[in-house]
Amino acid sequence: MDDREVFEEFDVKAFSDDLQSTLEAFSRYLSEVQGLKAETVDQHVKRIFFYGGSYVEYIGGMIREFDADHIIEFLGDYYIRKVLDSTERDIGPYLTTFKRFAKFLYDNGDLREEDLTEINMVCKQKEYFHHRFETYFSSDDIEAWYFDNDLDHYLEEMERAYQLEESDALDVDPNFVRLLNERNVKAPIAVNAFTSFLEKIQQEKYAKLTSGRQNITRKFWQELDHALDLGLFTKPTLNQEDIGLFHFFYVAGIHLRLYRIKGNRLEPTEFLNAYQKLTDEEKFVLLMDVLWNQLSWKKVQPSNRGGRVEFTQSKRANIAEVLSQFPVDKEIKLREDRLGVMLVNQTFQGITDYVFKYIMPIMEYFGLFQLKLWYTEDDKQYYMGIDSIRINSFGLFVFNQLKKMGNQLPEHTPTDPMTELFMQMTERSTPIIKENKVGRNDPCPCGSGKKYKRCCM
Repeated sequence: MDDREVFEEFDVKAFSDDLQSTLEAFSRYLSEVQGLKAETVDQHVKRIFFYGGSYVEYIGGMIREFDADHIIEFLGDYYIRKVLDSTERDIGPYLTTFKRFAKFLYDNGDLREEDLTEINMVCKQKEYFHHRFETYFSSDDIEAWYFDNDLDHYLEEMERAYQLEESDALDVDPNFVRLLNERNVKAPIAVNAFTSFLEKIQQEKYAKLTSGRQNITRKFWQELDHALDLGLFTKPTLNQEDIGLFHFFYVAGIHLRLYRIKGNRLEPTEFLNAYQKLTDEEKFVLLMDVLWNQLSWKKVQPSNRGGRVEFTQSKRANIAEVLSQFPVDKEIKLREDRLGVMLVNQTFQGITDYVFKYIMPIMEYFGLFQLKLWYTEDDKQYYMGIDSIRINSFGLFVFNQLKKMGNQLPEHTPTDPMTELFMQMTERSTPIIKENKVGRNDPCPCGSGKKYKRCCM
């Protein structure tokens, strides 16, 4: 039977009438039985209307023929590939709606108890549908992605991933650690704050996530900010993604598999214990590597921000090269001093503004430099740019290490054809300051007292 025969056998009028009557009954159930507000009822009904009028009609089914497989096929494939304006932010609301719709069908005798149990289990796997969204845009083989929509296989793979040897998750550059040990540097704020963050995560009552974007609750971050005396809550209404350092902590912990998302909670893993056994120097190197090299910067910025982040990240070694040549403990005006202008000239095509808005404010807590910000007059919550930077000797040392790591993007970073073309067109040699070149046997400009060849070269 071909597609035309299937379409001809599908009774459009019967489907439409059944959908309409089901939506009306579902609306009454939400308001009268579950006691929801009218605007909340309207949102749930709209989602089921779209699910039924697009996906269910597309597969030639009926709206009350609802099971867990339909949710997996709809949110794990159809909604991603065929809905133009679909976003990851829709996952949570849809799963909530599907749970209510399943309860409605069950209470009306249209759904078996075992099917209701399976649906509720699937609706707890929000991270799976986020995974499907992310891998779709980074996949090199869409056909393979299409046939990989298997929740059971994903859960099995995740279990195996968290049972790997600890060394596989916490791979720290030994040479960087050795150089750091030689400098005898005190652990910076970022390292100590991240440790405090993990300790708080291990307390059961603090492991709950928000229902929408699955971020940690505002109350958690407010208490952590107060305990660490960081003063990052410039407004009481800020959320996790509004505070770069805290948002980095959250995504870094997931990336390192220190905890995992189970439903709407964070569950610590054996890797968290492995991290806590590292020295302060190893923790510093690991966190810096995660921020600079391992994480896609799209995950560090707020989820509602756009732009070609992957292009910006592909030029990070160029920026590190320039910063490694800044004088120690001298305030450099980014738009006035010669060195500052090098960071904002056409060589970087304006990417420095992005780096200094989202990445450098996080790096400041690693003890590398001090930033001065400039603000809009009416709102100091969001600064518009960096006025100046003052790099210390430790920062000079770190940027000398970062510039050697290259510009290669993290694995599975999605890039579109236009961005790849733009990256190729703007590929240039790293800008170097020619005058006052430091010789191999000269004292290192970082102030360590060692020869340049033995220190930051």
